[in-house]
Amino acid sequence: MRSKPFVLLFFLFPFIFIGTIFLLDYIIDPFGITNYNILNIQYKMARDDRTEKIERIRKIEKIDNIILGSSRSQHIDPTILNSYFGGYSYNFGVGGGNSADALGVLLYLNSQHKFPSHVLLTLDFSTFLGDGNSPTFYKLPELNFYNKNMHQESQIAKFLSIDAVRASFKTIKAHILSTTPTSYFNKEGFMVVTKKKELSAPEISKLSSDYVNRIYSGGNITISKERLHNVEQIVALCKQNKADLTITLTPVSYFQYDLIKNNIHLSSKIEAFKEQLSAIHPFYDAMIDNIYIRDLSNFEDNVHTNEKYGKLYMQAIYKHENKGLVSLRE
Repeated sequence: MRSKPFVLLFFLFPFIFIGTIFLLDYIIDPFGITNYNILNIQYKMARDDRTEKIERIRKIEKIDNIILGSSRSQHIDPTILNSYFGGYSYNFGVGGGNSADALGVLLYLNSQHKFPSHVLLTLDFSTFLGDGNSPTFYKLPELNFYNKNMHQESQIAKFLSIDAVRASFKTIKAHILSTTPTSYFNKEGFMVVTKKKELSAPEISKLSSDYVNRIYSGGNITISKERLHNVEQIVALCKQNKADLTITLTPVSYFQYDLIKNNIHLSSKIEAFKEQLSAIHPFYDAMIDNIYIRDLSNFEDNVHTNEKYGKLYMQAIYKHENKGLVSLRE
């Protein structure tokens, strides 16, 4: 008879465990799924920027201007667009973001009748070297337009994800210790940097060399037709919604640019890609040689620019200032 409580506990334990995890994630709410902040936590340590940003734009009633891209676009302050066009602006730059991510966001906003009036699509050349996406892209029905039979993921499932559990523990630890993260996303999706990292020229030079050999395969590359088709779909979707679309190609530091320039095979393929892209839609090319990429104070590393550069970038595109920073390709 004594064994009955243990047998009962054995069968109840999974439910108790899952319930405890759900309650923890609900209270901490690292992705901002709910409208509550019971513990008044200032910084949520979400590890998954796609889920965090999808949950944010789900709550925004109207987005007038949006920035789409990878982590390279996260240091572009979207509020600059407010001063140009008015309204509310959001930065949906995500780690490894490519044209499929951008298309997914716009299709989602279109389905919610919240399509923006102005779209800034920032593209990284490296994201056109393959057709793969982030695992989170496929998990989020808001983004994954490939699987049209995918239903909107229940909020309960999001609270019980492994990413949510990890983010909750990291968040509560930082909250208890009053730790300020080195960077975080504000409510407009802009990455706020609280502790700047400064790499030396030799460090950026090495990163550039490694990048060209690893990501560009030394020039042995093939441009993804699927990614280019995604851009075509974005252009068509913006035209359908009468939205103003601006496309840009992001810069690289001069160390990386020089390696590209000195590799005839690689540079010719990049030039061919630029011609293909301009045939789809005119774009502002920042992947060029100029004084701005030769100023390392504009860079965090070999491919990521900082907030300072982001302001110059926006002025060059929309105000036609900072001569030489971008080149219009038509």
